[in-house]
Amino acid sequence: MKNSIIKTVVLTIALLTTSTLVAQGKGEHKGGGHKAGLVKLPHPMKALLPNLEEFKVDKEQKAKIDKILEEVPSKMHTLMDEASSLEHSIRKRVVKGKKSFVNIENDLNKLQTLKREISTIQIKTINRLQKILSDAQYSSLIMKLKASKQCK
Repeated sequence: MKNSIIKTVVLTIALLTTSTLVAQGKGEHKGGGHKAGLVKLPHPMKALLPNLEEFKVDKEQKAKIDKILEEVPSKMHTLMDEASSLEHSIRKRVVKGKKSFVNIENDLNKLQTLKREISTIQIKTINRLQKILSDAQYSSLIMKLKASKQCK
């Protein structure tokens, strides 16, 4: 039992350290992909928005993309800020406060829920974009993301 708690705490510290490096722009965050959620996903809007003419986005598509931009970023940033703050709090309590897994278990569950919600929003946004763009436009976008190493 004691070994499993120690392993869990060590894993938690490792995950929180990785998340901190990502949040600071180090580590896996390079290339513009999001690692705020559970899965590192590409950020297709960063490639699409400056290149609307190149992708031949029409007015109807642009209006739908604008709708996404009105809805998603504020939700994402709120959740990302909350997750980051919670990660910082957990890290501080574990490393400096010497708290055990039992003392932070509820916050770890909350953090997992936040990260899942972030990932869900990211995936749903990519799915919306897939429906807005034609197959050819989306294929071109993926090629651009791969060229910028945002997508493997």
